[in-house]
Amino acid sequence: MTIGFAASISASSQSVDERIANAMNASDWFGLDSIYGSTPKDSINPFLEVFSRCLIGNRLNRPDVSIPAFEELFNNYNESLDLNNYLSSSVMWAMDLSRVGKNKEAASLMSQVIEQALQYLDSAAVMTMHSYESKYKELSAYQPYAMSIDGDEGVIPFKLIQVGRTE
Repeated sequence: MTIGFAASISASSQSVDERIANAMNASDWFGLDSIYGSTPKDSINPFLEVFSRCLIGNRLNRPDVSIPAFEELFNNYNESLDLNNYLSSSVMWAMDLSRVGKNKEAASLMSQVIEQALQYLDSAAVMTMHSYESKYKELSAYQPYAMSIDGDEGVIPFKLIQVGRTE
């Protein structure tokens, strides 16, 4: 009982920004979502508020949340990102654009990132970024996440393979 009480005291003594940063550093996306959802937005550091939405949307597969947040992050807080966060945020943004079928935009984003950061990257990082760009360029010719429904039947763009017993 004493341990739980001591833990609750230490948790309440942390600022909201510290709790958000700790959740981010621990990759605790559900915890981050819980903290973010239960905190008045004006009590969160503006950069952390936007970056939280980026991570929550990306990590919890909610591109409707993350795409506008990434746009806001790169338009208003770009200078707050170091090179590593700039690259990883760009990759997550491109991933979310791809999730909603905007692969051409994702490829364009990766191309811009490579152009802007090329002088700061080693060859391995450049190859990785080019592979993302190439993947999204290739996917832009297709709609890999689309499903069409004609009448009562739907067409799903993958094959179902039975595993296990037939009954």
